[in-house]
Amino acid sequence: MLIVRSPMRISYIGGGSDFPNHFSKKQGNVIGAAINQYIYVFSNPLSEIAREKIRFTYRKTESVSDLRDIEHPVLREMLIDLKWEERINIGTFSELPAGVGLGGSSAFTVALAKLLFTQSNLEIPTESLAKYAIRVEREILKEPGGIQDQLHSAHGGFNHFSFVGDDPVITKTELPESFARYLDLRQILVWVGSPRDSGHLAKITSQFAKSEQAEISYASELALTTSSQILETSTDQGRFDILCMAVNLGWEAKKKFTGQPDSNVEIIETSAFKAGARAAKLCGAGQSGFMLILFDLENRDKVLNELSGFSIISPKIVQSGASLIHHEM
Repeated sequence: MLIVRSPMRISYIGGGSDFPNHFSKKQGNVIGAAINQYIYVFSNPLSEIAREKIRFTYRKTESVSDLRDIEHPVLREMLIDLKWEERINIGTFSELPAGVGLGGSSAFTVALAKLLFTQSNLEIPTESLAKYAIRVEREILKEPGGIQDQLHSAHGGFNHFSFVGDDPVITKTELPESFARYLDLRQILVWVGSPRDSGHLAKITSQFAKSEQAEISYASELALTTSSQILETSTDQGRFDILCMAVNLGWEAKKKFTGQPDSNVEIIETSAFKAGARAAKLCGAGQSGFMLILFDLENRDKVLNELSGFSIISPKIVQSGASLIHHEM
């Protein structure tokens, strides 16, 4: 049995500039981090007495003998692309529901690719793993969306990614690990109350990026400037001040291209700032999912008490990206 886990992510600044419609024309920049909320994909040899060749269990179970009959698009196209011939039993589960704005769908693609390459005894470097997941989602399936989720999930850590060009040149800049640990104690994710259709929202953002709207260019420049300032600042408190200001500025710009948010978003945002929060933004493509709240440590209890009517996660930034966590042949 093989088990691979791949982390979801928090995107702090720059979302939208990671869409091909933007970075094919001008540089995109994002700041984000992999967190300790995971997608798991596992595999086991399929018994010879099973009638099917491929079995895949997710929210339902598919049993097929022809790869082309698989309904799940990512698994189908990945197995076809890899010219898969083995009998295999695959399953997946997640620590959080789909559509919560933390990059779970791309984390699944990254984890599945890692598992299938491992099953085939093929080594794949981290950057190649991310690029393969991007190719499956954006080129083969032509799903709308960006490319930061695959990068954060494959690499792990707290990073600034930049990308430019039709076949993008991708650059990773690691942000200080001490700041990641500092941030762990000063951030929460608040559940707004309902998943959202990430595919539909990605189409809206993609169209917005294609029209060269100033807000996305602003978000990209903000991420680039913030990364430079964080690296030039010697104290974690100073870095935190810089990040909080940038998150608020980015959220105000993002509101202009993400559609009307869930009514709880304003309630959570207002309540958090009332309790002393420093920054707030909606994660992912918009409308619903999780709100990110940043606060000084002395105000943590006040913020938690003010938001006690909502479900809250205290995420930790993780340095490891997609990883094989169990291998038993």
